[in-house]
Amino acid sequence: MPDDNERNERLDHDIDSLFGDGETSHEIDFDNLFSEDGHSQAHVLSNTATSGNLEDIRSDKATLATTASSITICPYKENPQHGLGWTRETFSLTPIWTVVPTIESIIQTLQGRIAPDKIYHVKHWRDGPYNKFYLVTYDGSHFVLKITLPIWPRLKTESEVATLAWVHYKTELPVPKVKCYDSSRNNPIGFEWILMDRMEGQPLAECWDSMSDGSLQRLIWQIAKYTAAAFDNQFNGGIGNIYPAVPEPDNTEPRLGELVWMPFFWGERGYLEYPRGPFHNAREWNESRLQFSYSNLSTAMQFMRRGYDEKRAWKDGARMLELINRVRNLGHIFFTNHSRPDAAHEQREDAEQPSAPVPEPTMLWHDNLSLDNILVKDGVLMGIIDWECVSCLPLHQACHLPAFLQMKGAADTELPYTAPDEYSYLDDETFELPVLTSFYRDTRQYEISACRRIFFDEMKWLSPGWLQVYRQSADQKDFEAAVQHCDNEFAYKVVEKWVDAMEKGEAPGNISPRLHKQLYSD
Repeated sequence: MPDDNERNERLDHDIDSLFGDGETSHEIDFDNLFSEDGHSQAHVLSNTATSGNLEDIRSDKATLATTASSITICPYKENPQHGLGWTRETFSLTPIWTVVPTIESIIQTLQGRIAPDKIYHVKHWRDGPYNKFYLVTYDGSHFVLKITLPIWPRLKTESEVATLAWVHYKTELPVPKVKCYDSSRNNPIGFEWILMDRMEGQPLAECWDSMSDGSLQRLIWQIAKYTAAAFDNQFNGGIGNIYPAVPEPDNTEPRLGELVWMPFFWGERGYLEYPRGPFHNAREWNESRLQFSYSNLSTAMQFMRRGYDEKRAWKDGARMLELINRVRNLGHIFFTNHSRPDAAHEQREDAEQPSAPVPEPTMLWHDNLSLDNILVKDGVLMGIIDWECVSCLPLHQACHLPAFLQMKGAADTELPYTAPDEYSYLDDETFELPVLTSFYRDTRQYEISACRRIFFDEMKWLSPGWLQVYRQSADQKDFEAAVQHCDNEFAYKVVEKWVDAMEKGEAPGNISPRLHKQLYSD
């Protein structure tokens, strides 16, 4: 029976052989990878960052205030990821701020960018996974300033700005309007930032119970109308993110570029030189996703063998590595352009070279349209927020229910049609609802199911094409869910069970509930 060292050597060989060597821009120093002074994504940062607003994408840089108390903005020039650190827990990474923006630096930036003689009131509001948000007020106007860690420099900021502009001009959905932004770090704050209008309202999660049926119905109509508009304004440039238009005369159309997507830039993934798009089709996209997953997981396991080894976690990692390859071999079942695992890859010298693939149509899809990102005031939809990393994806993936209308494990035909009777949940002795009652959960499930029916009814006449793709693409959604979660330590066993069934010849539609409904629903 092989010992642990032999198994490690065999795994190292497997890691190197499955998708190739996983070349990086330079050899990774694993001891310093997650420190503030670790390597930077030089191949991404070589492009010129943009500083401007929606009307003038390349306006002049702000004149910075120079006082004795001005902060230093030079360290990032030697290390473009200055201010960013990482903490690791088994297979997961969490970004941390090693340098925190100051209120003084924010005011200096606003003075240089907007006007030096205005009075700016700035207050820290809240933090996100890799952003800090500040409330800014001047001249009686209220804004939100978003300062971001250099997780994926320049591209993340520019794509978010261009995406917000596209949604504003192409749809009727209320979204934050960008006042100005800087996708470089050449400012007193020392980080990229976006200043946008502050939207009124509170998250729908906080006022769901107070929404009237009519208000909720109108909100669903608006979301459906946006979904139909996104479907009608498809992109033909492949799978990627929206960026500002190329600065040419009479050119105002945004362009599709590299995919700004967390699985491509999180932690050590940012150092891998695998394709990031734009991709012609789902086959290219899925292949790249699995390459990133395999290399990232193998790196995590190397860390475990350098002092963080837990036998159970290591075994989980080995199973996930094997699962990634098994998922990859199933692609031909769901997509005609995926090659079979036993297909010969050698091509005869006299064989006709394949033509360049034509990009498949894509549409913009907000994959986190949750109750927390829908702002409501007095029953009226005020805005949709959180548009960073929102991408143009294949129709089979993008024609999906908004996140807040998804329910774990429930097929459309299984949704409840009647509200739960509170009386039937009462304790027989006290005639009160027990502490551990399912009444509230069942009530919410009924309410969500009613909203889903409203959404589907609206899409029937707003966008029959969207509804057709939604109903005919369940198999592809299952495969996409397997690709997305085969390296997830909390979900891979669900994927593994599904892969077992697929390898035995089971039809995807016969596996209930659907894999994507198990993994993507709340």
